[in-house]
Amino acid sequence: MKLLLYYALVTLVVLTAIPVITASRANQKQQQTYPFRVLGSQIVDATGKEIQFRCVNWAGHMEGNVPEGLGSASLSSIVEHLASEPTWNCVRLTYAVELFEKKDLTLRQSFTSGNNNASADLSPLLPNITHYNPSLVDMHLTGVFEAVVEELERAGIFVLMSNHVSKASWCCSDDDGNGWFDDEYFNTLDWENSLTSMSKLMSAHPNVVALDLRNELRSKKARDDQITEWFKFMPQGVDAVLAGDPSKLVFVSGLSYDNDLTFLDSDLASDAWTSQLEKLASNLVFEGHIYSWSPFGEYSGDCSKLTYKEKLGWPWNNDRPMVISETGTNVDSYETDDHSWYEDCVAGLISDTKSGYGHWLLGGSYYIRDGTLNAHDSFGLLNSDWGAFKNDAIIEADKLMDWT
Repeated sequence: MKLLLYYALVTLVVLTAIPVITASRANQKQQQTYPFRVLGSQIVDATGKEIQFRCVNWAGHMEGNVPEGLGSASLSSIVEHLASEPTWNCVRLTYAVELFEKKDLTLRQSFTSGNNNASADLSPLLPNITHYNPSLVDMHLTGVFEAVVEELERAGIFVLMSNHVSKASWCCSDDDGNGWFDDEYFNTLDWENSLTSMSKLMSAHPNVVALDLRNELRSKKARDDQITEWFKFMPQGVDAVLAGDPSKLVFVSGLSYDNDLTFLDSDLASDAWTSQLEKLASNLVFEGHIYSWSPFGEYSGDCSKLTYKEKLGWPWNNDRPMVISETGTNVDSYETDDHSWYEDCVAGLISDTKSGYGHWLLGGSYYIRDGTLNAHDSFGLLNSDWGAFKNDAIIEADKLMDWT
C-alpha cells in the first residue's frame, strides 16, 4: 500500500511539474503587460515598468509575401530557438504594402508563378514548406503573419511590425522605386491604407505593441524638398496607424536610410507634426539604423569620433524614446574578424542612452534573393536551415546592449 501511495505521489509530482516547467520556459520573456506607452524618454508597459526593445528582425517583405524560413523549419521550432535565448524579447517583423493587395492569396498561390515578383520560380520551395508547416501552406497571406505573431505571443515575445517596402523585394537602393513618397512603387495612398489595415489586423494581437511608418526612406530630391514632404506625409502615416488601433506605438524614421534625424528641429516643420509631437507623445517612438557602412564616420578605434549622436541625437536631446531598429554585422565571420566597432561603439551607445535595438537578421537564408533560391545570408543569427544559432559570440555581443 505504501509503495502504491509512493508511486501515486511521484506520478502527481511529475504531472504537475510538466506544466510548471513549460509555463516557466514560456514565461521567460513574458515579463511585460500590454499595451505599451511612452513616458518621457522611455517605453513602459501597462504597469509602468520600463521596457527595452531588444529585437531581432524577421524578414517578411520579400517576394513570397510571408515571413522567411517556413521552408526550412517549422514555425514552432523557429520561435523556440528565439525563445530559448533570453538576449532578445522582441521581433521586428517586416512586410510589404503589396501584402494587402494580395491578401486573398494563400501561401501556396503566392509561391506559384504569376502571383509574385520573384525573378525565379518559387514553386520548388512548396514541398518543404508543406512538410515543415502543413497548416500554413493553404492559409491566406495575412493569416500566415497572424500565425507567426500568435506563436511569438505564446513564447512571450512582443512584436514591432515594419512597413518595409511597397513592392515586395529586397531593400534597399536609391533606384528601387520603393524609397520615397509617390516613387514608382510607393503609392502614398496605398501606403497609408496598408498602415491602417495592418494596425486593424494586429489589434487582435496584444503582443503586437508597435508599428513603424516606413523603413529607410531615401530620395535624390533636394534636402529641403525631402524635409517638406516628410513633414507632410509622416503625420498622415501616424494618423493611419492610430486609426487602426489607437493603443499601438508608432515608430517614426528619418531621412537617408534612417541615418538622419537632424531635420526635426527644422523651421519647415508642419503644424500637423508639431501638434502630434505634443498630443501623441505617449505613442511616438523614434528609430534609426547603424551599420559599419552607415555615414557616421569610419571607425578607427575611437567611438567618440563617430557621429551617431549628432545625426540621430534628436530623441535623446528632447526626452523622447529611441530604438536603433536595425544594426548588425557579418555573423559568419564574427569569431574571426574584428567587430569591435559593434561591441564597443554600437553596444555602448545603446546602453549609455537607454535605447532599444533590432538585430538584423534572424534567419540565415531567404526563399529567394538575386534569383537564387534558399539564398544564404551572412548576417543571419540562425544558420541556413534555421536549425541553430551560428555562434555564441554574436549573442554575447548583443547582451552588451541590455541595460535593464
